[in-house]
Amino acid sequence: MPIVILPINLTCGLLVVVGVACLAAERRDFPSIDLRGYGRVEGSARDLPASSVLRVRCESTAKAALLRAKYISDLALLPGTAATVVQARGVSIPTVTAGHQGVMTAGRDGRTMFIFAAESADTLTTLLLEELKGKPDELEFRETANVPMYLDCWDKYGFRFYYRPWETPGKTKWADDNALEEFDFAKRLGDLGFVFWAKPEDTDTGPAVTNWQWWEWAARAAQRRDLPVTINTVHTAPTWLLNAYRDQVMAKMPQYCGSYHSIADPSHDGGRQISWCATGARDAQYAIVQEHVRETSQWLNTIDYMEPNCELKHGAYDVLIEYGPAADDSYRGFLRDRYGSPRRLSERWHGDTRTLRSWDDVCACPSWHRSSAGDRTPST
Repeated sequence: MPIVILPINLTCGLLVVVGVACLAAERRDFPSIDLRGYGRVEGSARDLPASSVLRVRCESTAKAALLRAKYISDLALLPGTAATVVQARGVSIPTVTAGHQGVMTAGRDGRTMFIFAAESADTLTTLLLEELKGKPDELEFRETANVPMYLDCWDKYGFRFYYRPWETPGKTKWADDNALEEFDFAKRLGDLGFVFWAKPEDTDTGPAVTNWQWWEWAARAAQRRDLPVTINTVHTAPTWLLNAYRDQVMAKMPQYCGSYHSIADPSHDGGRQISWCATGARDAQYAIVQEHVRETSQWLNTIDYMEPNCELKHGAYDVLIEYGPAADDSYRGFLRDRYGSPRRLSERWHGDTRTLRSWDDVCACPSWHRSSAGDRTPST
């Protein structure tokens, strides 16, 4: 069965799919697109009866070399593949054989990378000689390029775990614990990754201070061993932030009985949480995130960042947790942009122009609360 290399996965990693039959030569063009890490690329593929050629045009020679290196690296990770070699006019060309599915190789000419695939080594050799007009040495088949760790985020470093600094196993005292052994252990097991909580310092007297000092030593230990690191940015609401932006805190609704975490939960939504609709308070939170990113984005072993709002959508009831002045202001702003005036909104909602006389007559209360209060204001 002929081998066809399908288009590169455009989101994360360069995945290869083999074993697709084609009955006749066919060309497909792929429009240019910006890929994270690889820059702007475009390509075309030709499917032949027993082989195929994929051509990828990159924005620079360096990007083309990177793309080729990543492709070859990903091939080696697939089960059932083996490094092999074909001879073409006295030139040894490194290839990869995928079990009984075929043979493939990748070469580069300037800003263009080529992927050749065929059902056998002989067919691949013939393809190379035909495509390269008998001059296989004009393509670069053996160069190496450094693949940044973040591009291998899921291909090589998919197993990561949270690390809580200063915590010891069992009842072991910190003075008796060899914490660095944990990082050596992660290295021995194949570059396991670490995830660190990056958030504001919770000390009441530490406005705009990060918790960097809590986990910096552990991050450095991972960095020195080339272990992958994920930064779990977190929007918390320490007392100094709540005091500075009291009008932008998520308030408790009437009959509030707990957050999405548990009944009577004193924290999370409805307590010590900045409103989704906050302005200045959100800026202050993102300033903390920015401090962490400025530092860790320079590390070669930083492979990912986690969304700072953390655990969202535990259930449909999550939509009921936004309440208070900030929510009202945001909702009124949305309605103002949509309807222009309370008069037009009142006509749309109530069929008259008198029920809503000012924007203060509108709140972001959920419909069940409006109904229990006797206000039958319909939804937008």
